[in-house]
Amino acid sequence: MTMNDYAWQCDKGLTDCMKHVLNNALFCDVTLLVGECQEKVSAHKLVLVSRSPVFYASFEGPLAEKGQLVIKDIEKDTFELFLHYLYTDSITLTNENVTSILYCARKYCVDKLTWRCELFMEDKIDAENVFGIMEEAHTYGLTTLKEKCLKYLVQNIEEALASESFSLICKHCIGSILRMDSLNISEEKLFEHVIRWAGAECSRRNLQTTDKNKRLVLGENIKLIRFPVMADSYFKDKVASGMLLDADEVINVFLYNFSKNDGNCRQSTFEVASRCYRRVLRFRKTLRERQVSDEKNDIAFESSVPVTLHGVTVYTPKEQCETQIVCIDVFDHNKSSIASVDSHYFEHSSRKVHDVFLDQPIRIAPNKRYTISTKTSYWVKSFYGTRGRDCVQFRDGTISFYNAALSESSDSDYDWASTTVDKGQIAGLLLS
Repeated sequence: MTMNDYAWQCDKGLTDCMKHVLNNALFCDVTLLVGECQEKVSAHKLVLVSRSPVFYASFEGPLAEKGQLVIKDIEKDTFELFLHYLYTDSITLTNENVTSILYCARKYCVDKLTWRCELFMEDKIDAENVFGIMEEAHTYGLTTLKEKCLKYLVQNIEEALASESFSLICKHCIGSILRMDSLNISEEKLFEHVIRWAGAECSRRNLQTTDKNKRLVLGENIKLIRFPVMADSYFKDKVASGMLLDADEVINVFLYNFSKNDGNCRQSTFEVASRCYRRVLRFRKTLRERQVSDEKNDIAFESSVPVTLHGVTVYTPKEQCETQIVCIDVFDHNKSSIASVDSHYFEHSSRKVHDVFLDQPIRIAPNKRYTISTKTSYWVKSFYGTRGRDCVQFRDGTISFYNAALSESSDSDYDWASTTVDKGQIAGLLLS
């Protein structure tokens, strides 16, 4: 042996030393039998028990196993990556390994690694994989990651539903989607995709793809589909003519729609509020040089018909490198706060506007005045609107805009420093 064989530690830090000990199996005192083939992997009890309470229980607790530790449910390549992290606090996550590494992290209660996997997947959310990531988040109880997936779906649902991964998600995730109050898709299209999922689930269970079996695999999720929102002709031709709903449910939808047209709505078995929102924009022209600094903007509005407010459309920063933060409050006609959004971050967009959604949509009573108040942070040059309309047609009614009390009494030195009916930063509303 050369001197280097004895003095390999001299020029290394702790991480490199731990890696060397692991890679060269120096002074190992435990053998793990990993994977279906039970391949041998050598390690050190001290490292394992210091990094995982599950390993601690395996080696030192009252249920400690004797002899070699068998781990059949993790393949050797994956376990060696996981072991490398336990020794060095370092790992390279990829689209191919993140799911299996997350399984290891959750199984052995290595929360820091779970968090890293969660951040990695959050950064990778797109239309192709959002449902796959949501399924993983549901499986491992990653609530924050699942909420990020659902928020992505609000504006990207139609593109995401076209992906192959949608038909593979579980019934619980279907329910999470159908419970959403804001989705940029018609109820008819959403229904068709859900029925496609039900057909795939029937196939997985070796059931015939009949309406009766589709309802069976959907379970209580059938009650979350908003049949009264569908066009009457679509419901009659595509739903009522089949066996997906029972006779009482079909009659209930028809009676609700008849009573709605008569102006005397009866109670519905199904949710009746549309989740398909639309932008109601109030400006005819967009300009570029607005400067803001912790600036408060307010606009009041009324609707002549009952509507649902899903969020607010604001202008984005002018420069691509800039980020804006906005806080939003909604006040009712009694000036009581009824909804808010804290510290929503967004960047420049070629569309010049950005949609900010409320955590839960709110019902807007007709002919009552409500006020939207926004506050932006940082000195950021942003787009802004001029030549505002005081009335905008929406569905069968009109949305009317008014100067809020704060805007009317503004004493700013700058003409652009407050939002009014004619100009400002609040571009529009997200309504259904």
